[in-house]
Amino acid sequence: MIDAGGARASLLVAAGLGLAGCASPEVHAFALTAPAAPVELVPVAGDLLPMAWTYDADQADAIDVVIEAVPTTAGQGSTPLAWAPLTAGAATFVVPPDASGVLPLPPGIPLGVYQVRGHARDGADELASALAPGLVIMQGAAFRAADLRFTGADLERDIWMTTVTATVARAVVSLQATGGARYLVSDATIASDLAPVGRVITFTGRTIDDQPIPAGDYAVEVEMHARGNTVTYRRGGLTLHWLP
Repeated sequence: MIDAGGARASLLVAAGLGLAGCASPEVHAFALTAPAAPVELVPVAGDLLPMAWTYDADQADAIDVVIEAVPTTAGQGSTPLAWAPLTAGAATFVVPPDASGVLPLPPGIPLGVYQVRGHARDGADELASALAPGLVIMQGAAFRAADLRFTGADLERDIWMTTVTATVARAVVSLQATGGARYLVSDATIASDLAPVGRVITFTGRTIDDQPIPAGDYAVEVEMHARGNTVTYRRGGLTLHWLP
């Protein structure tokens, strides 16, 4: 004899268990706790940005966290920093090696000031997002132009560069000739700036020791001395054509 009512009840129980087993991951709370205060990174391989988060979630093992640096300046794109399982609770961004002598290299961060945003995701579905309390200041220096031509008759001979630094730094600007001669044209202390700042170096055609610079094509370089002269890095990207 078949108990139709009992069979139906068993099917409903089985179906209920199946539905329960297929419940989607859910985030009830998600917060980035680090960086908790402003952090300065320097564009030197191995510099670290630790990040951490807390969460309350169902099926946490199925959820990932994607963290990005979001610029505070309009017009810049976000930069991916890290990916980790939600259950890890922490991740670290490491400034990548720089084989070419020019940073940033993907996934390097361009100089600037950033918020750190984390996204808790189930595949492509975003379940929650949060901002860290502390900002990230990516220290750096960059020339605005790629190519400049100056003559002795020019009334204006300005070299513009943009800098960002949360601490006092020293910037030494030099001209490097193809044959190897190096001419220092500026040696200045840069005050702390929590935003990109434009700085101008007036090219006089002479070194800081008042020696004349011969005509020629030069690679312009800024050497940054940071963290109490314990860290040094260089930036180029500008060619100067000089005719006295």
